Amino acid sequence: MVTFVGTQPDLDDAVKELIELEYDSIGAYELAIEKLDSFAYKAKLEEFLIDHKQHIIQINEFYKDKPVNLPHLGDLIKGSLAKFKVALGNITGDKSILKAMLTNEIDINTAYERMNNHKDVKNNPALLLILRSGYEDVLRHKKWLEDQTVTFAEIG
Repeated sequence: MVTFVGTQPDLDDAVKELIELEYDSIGAYELAIEKLDSFAYKAKLEEFLIDHKQHIIQINEFYKDKPVNLPHLGDLIKGSLAKFKVALGNITGDKSILKAMLTNEIDINTAYERMNNHKDVKNNPALLLILRSGYEDVLRHKKWLEDQTVTFAEIG
């Protein structure tokens, strides 16, 4: 999946797209946790799931007094999430599930990198702080998933 989140000229539109991507990530993590066999992997992905939920809470808090209608989970039935569920539904084994989650995390890393460099975010220091924190989280998620998939490659 390729993301265009953060390429929108309007910052608020980009934030809306980021929230939609966060909801997609939450759905993907929930499904992956359900399918994983390893309790250690489940626990780690549950940590990451909490981070993604916290990102949405923080962004919503920032926008609570602003005239911007942000997406809510009930409003969203994204095609990308549906496709991910179908794809993940056909994947078995922890190795394959973690590799699928890595591709998901690569997209959200790209989105956060773009958001942190959006032309209008510098005028919103509080939002920039939230986005930087989110970016640090998703970088950590990606690194852990990369480390796990490298370990799998070394093992065989």
